[in-house]
Amino acid sequence: MRTAAITVVLALCFACGWLLGGPSHEARAQGKGKGGGGGGSGGAQCSIDSVTPVAIGTYDPESATAATSTGQLRFSCKGNQTLTVQVTIGPSAVSGSIADRAMRELGGGDQLHYNLFQDQRGTIIWGDGVNGGSPAFVTGSKNFSVEIYGIAHPAQQVSQGIYADVLRITILP
Repeated sequence: MRTAAITVVLALCFACGWLLGGPSHEARAQGKGKGGGGGGSGGAQCSIDSVTPVAIGTYDPESATAATSTGQLRFSCKGNQTLTVQVTIGPSAVSGSIADRAMRELGGGDQLHYNLFQDQRGTIIWGDGVNGGSPAFVTGSKNFSVEIYGIAHPAQQVSQGIYADVLRITILP
């Protein structure tokens, strides 16, 4: 049995400061948040508190079982009002697709296909609602936490190596 060590670098965009518009990891939105309790006084400001990356780990190309992993995004928004925050995940930098995301082998040419989901069963593809998939909507106040479920398709014949993809995740209060 041959296995390929796979590391999914989905949280790379967090580390690069691509999230939320810049190196300060802050988002500003003009107007009210969706949902109840959001007064009408200007914009909301949110910042990332922590990120647990989706890391597939060791992938077995001969297995008929999908490889799975869970990541987590925690962020907070200033203010006491309740708001609904939209979280979108854009297309794969490798495949250019939301429906068929792929990681590329570092220093090689193989691609490992995977996707990100809002649910553990893998039925709701996490996307942006424009190019594919659906955005997630999270309602609360101050502190938010969302799980990101990653699934790499089974039985892909790929070389041993490190595989990565970069995604843009956007939080809109």
